[in-house]
Amino acid sequence: AQSLSDGTEISAEPGTVLDIEMTPHRRGLVLRSGAIFLDAAEDANRPLQVLTSDAVVTVVGTRFGVAIKQNSTQVGVHSGMVDVQVDGGQSERLTPGQAARIDVSGLSLFPLRANAFSWKDGQIVLEGQTLAEALDTIARYSARRTLILRSLPEESVNAVVAVDSADEAIDALARDYELSVFRPPGFTIIF
Repeated sequence: AQSLSDGTEISAEPGTVLDIEMTPHRRGLVLRSGAIFLDAAEDANRPLQVLTSDAVVTVVGTRFGVAIKQNSTQVGVHSGMVDVQVDGGQSERLTPGQAARIDVSGLSLFPLRANAFSWKDGQIVLEGQTLAEALDTIARYSARRTLILRSLPEESVNAVVAVDSADEAIDALARDYELSVFRPPGFTIIF
């Protein structure tokens, strides 16, 4: 976790691209890719804003997460409240246990999954992802760059993986789906 000058704590998923803009009048985070979980310090005069290409998430003090996944922005609230606003003016206030997905069709609400930000606690939870999506998710936690050189079956993957066991998880999936893995220095090549 990283501490900002205002006391806000940020945990970021590996590979996350985040710009931090802290001024005496504004607290802003621009999430370009990946996922973050925040324990936001309270500051009524400078609400914290997280901007993505789909939404502006505004909070005064709370614990919440924002992720960019599968061409959408996803927001989940653990405690406190956040306001989510999308281009076109639609907005919703989220309370603990609520989540929102923002994509080309607008803003939709749903219950926050208990494992929505499990990476923060050292686990990767895969639920119904295709094999390609699962390998892509796991690969973000590997120190190696992962290349997939063949088409993969569209089968659903359900698993829980420790974030510090990414290479072992890739090997296990490769065995299960009869794939080959080659690891030259700095790379994992799946074929």
